[in-house]
Order: sequence, then structure tokens, then C-alpha cells
Amino acid sequence: MKPIGTLVYAINAGSNSTYQDKNGTIWLADQDYTNTVDWGALGGNSTIREVDLPINDRVAPELYKSERYGMNGYRFEVENGQYHVRIHCAETFEMNYKAGRRCFDVFLQGQSIAKDFDPFTAAKNFARAAIIEAPCCSVTDGLIALDFTAEKGMVNAIEIRRCIGESTERSIHIGPKQPTLQNKADTRAVQAPPVNILFLGNSGTFYWAIPETVADLLATGNISQNMKPTRTAYGKRFSTHYNNPATMDAIRSGLYQYVVIQGASNECALYQQEMESTAEKLIEDIRKHGAQPLLYAYQGCSTVSSADREHTAQTYINISQRHNVPVIPAVAALNKALQQQPDLNYYNPDQVHMGMHGAYLMAFSFYHFFTNEISHPYPSVLVGQVPISTDTARFLEKIVCEVFSQYKLQTHLL
Repeated sequence: MKPIGTLVYAINAGSNSTYQDKNGTIWLADQDYTNTVDWGALGGNSTIREVDLPINDRVAPELYKSERYGMNGYRFEVENGQYHVRIHCAETFEMNYKAGRRCFDVFLQGQSIAKDFDPFTAAKNFARAAIIEAPCCSVTDGLIALDFTAEKGMVNAIEIRRCIGESTERSIHIGPKQPTLQNKADTRAVQAPPVNILFLGNSGTFYWAIPETVADLLATGNISQNMKPTRTAYGKRFSTHYNNPATMDAIRSGLYQYVVIQGASNECALYQQEMESTAEKLIEDIRKHGAQPLLYAYQGCSTVSSADREHTAQTYINISQRHNVPVIPAVAALNKALQQQPDLNYYNPDQVHMGMHGAYLMAFSFYHFFTNEISHPYPSVLVGQVPISTDTARFLEKIVCEVFSQYKLQTHLL
């Protein structure tokens, strides 16, 4: 459905800059609603997504790379009359890799216009636009009130136009689909019984859905393998994992063939002695209950020095050698990749977590470990939903293989 009537407001939600789309529409930078402005948001926070995130929108893809979230609503001062409202949403949060991760209600002038709205479900994919078309609402007090379920709502852009003619039916329509990823999982089911892997981690493990992305890479690779990942509650350090009863109950359940152990980015620098002693206890407990421990050498934060990354890698490798435990040397691969091609999108805009290319480096490190394959035929992240360019993927895959060889690390076929 095309916009109706004269444009009154076009808001680039979550962004501090204006944006002109391919149709020439100027979308205003976001702002808070105060008594000195005539429109704005009621609370909430803003975030910016990765510049390389592919949004398959022909007119205004950049709108969906910023987001206001957790707000109570927006207010727009207008002349009395009839207005048509469009609310632009796309699920682009790297943790929300499937339907049902974020649901909220939307109200216009106190009337419900979207119930349990899930941008992922509405768009049928990640990073795809779903636009709520609100019916022409009548304004008699000079104010358009747009409200969201407290602390759960999100929006990428808001468009308000004068209505012309009769009111229209409320609807939700979606933007173009992403190009279809040629994916073996679409045509060939993995027949083997699943290998159950428990991930003890934190946001460093779960950003870009690393466990699920690894499972997808394994299912769609040249050697099709069936991995079933399970996550524990977040744990900042090795000691947090060990002191969490639910985590230890999961380890002691006997349900897993592998248990992946990942600690905090600063753990090697600030808590190395505690980390090493706790690692010994975790490894012993994991083995006692029939699983193979697997160390995941990870370090986030773009401000960390190359020397610190190398120290983290070596600390994990030392623990690996001391206890005869395999290790995923992801931080060493990241260090080498940063040195050779620093302009890739290794980090999220928050400069703490992995970005698309950093996430693929992490995920492929697991893929190589479990398959000994030197590349993947369909490189992607976020459970196969966000493609990585072939040239970038081949570079990152080459780095991973070189690091495994450099440290003389063994792969471990599932």
C-alpha cells in the first residue's frame, strides 16, 4: 500500500542523523519528546546496526539500520484532521535469530493496531521490513499518540501523512525477501542422530547465535552433520559457570557429547589464576559425566590490544595442553585477521561483541574443528539468514585453517 496524502512527519527512529531515501524523502533524526519540541519519543534507547547488514529494501534500506527500542511511545503534534500512520519495523538484533524472540503491542490514539507483534514473524525473516499500515485516525486535540508495550517495543521509522478520501483498512505488509541462499539443508535432511552440545558462555557466545549458526554450517556443509546446540544461563567467567547450579545440573545430566566452555573477555588478564583452577574442576566434572570438554578461546572488545588477544589465546592453549582438552582458537584467528585485513566488520557497533565477519570467523572455527574442511559451500551467519560474501568468507576461512596449523591443533570429527 502506498503512502496517502501530504507527508507530515518522516522519522528515522534510533538515529541521530537525517536520511534521504531514493525517492527523495527526508527522514528526520530521532529525538525525545519534551515541552520544547513538537514530536518525539517517550523514553527508550537507541542503537545502530552494522553498516554491512544486508537489508533488501529498494527505497530506504538505511532506515532499518537504526532502532529505537524499549520506549513507551511517541507523540506528534499536528493540526486536527485525519492521518495515516506507517510504522516501519525489521528484526535486526543479532540475538533474535528466530520467531518469538520479541513481541509487543502497538496502540494508536489508544486503540490497538497490532497485538503480539513480532517483527521476525511478520516479515518471515531476519532483516526484512514489516510495515504496519494504520487506518486513518481522527485527531481532535492536536496530538497523535503512538504507544508500545512498555519496554518491549521497537521501531525503525515512523511515517505520518494526511489522509485523502475514505479511511483505509489496517494492514501489515512486508518488504522484499532476501536473495535465497542456496542451502543443502533445503533439499537434504540430516539423517544421523544429533550430537548434543552444551554451550557454557555469555553474550560472546550467543551474539549472532553462534551455537545455532555452527549447527547450520554443519548441516549444510560438504559433510552433512547433525548437531543440536543447547545454551546455559549466561556466565561471565569460568567460576560463574561452575557456581551456577542449573549449569552444573546440565553438565551432570549425561545428555551431552560435548560441553563448550567460554569465559569473559578480560578473564585471562584479571582472573587468570581463578580461571585456571576453575577450568580444572569444570573439565573433571564434564568428563566424569561422559562428555568431551571443549575450550572456546574468545575475546571481544575492539579496544583490546593484539598482545592481550595473544595472551588470551595462549592461556587457553596452555589449559588445553595441561588437561589434554581440545580448543577452538577463535581469538588467535581474530588477531591474525585484524592484522591482515583490518577493514572488515569484525565488531558490532557497540565495539564489544562480534559483528557479521567476526561472528563468521568464530562459527567457522567450530565448523573447521568438527569437519577438518577448509571452506564452507554456503557461507552465512545467523543460522543461514545473513550471507557473507564469498571473497570475505574465503579470507576468514583461510585464517582459521592457518591458526589451527600454526598452533598444531587437532580437529575432532563429530
